[in-house]
Amino acid sequence: MKTKFELLYGYKHCYTENVYSGGYVDTEEEAIDWVEKRRRGEVVTPRPSDEESNRCPVSYCPLKNQKPWFSYKRVNEKRGTI
Repeated sequence: MKTKFELLYGYKHCYTENVYSGGYVDTEEEAIDWVEKRRRGEVVTPRPSDEESNRCPVSYCPLKNQKPWFSYKRVNEKRGTI
């Protein structure tokens, strides 16, 4: 099994949290670099069009303007699939 790293980002809401995959990389160094560049704002990650915070019915919801969090996790690749 080969180890890969899944790139993650998400948005927290009043009642739930949505997590999205930003893809996969082969090394932890690449994953750290991906996370750090986005945290510093060097790379913009567009909000998914179906993101729930876009449809929040609360007119003054502070979570509508939030920035996403970024992270990664180690995953094992099995027979060509992750």
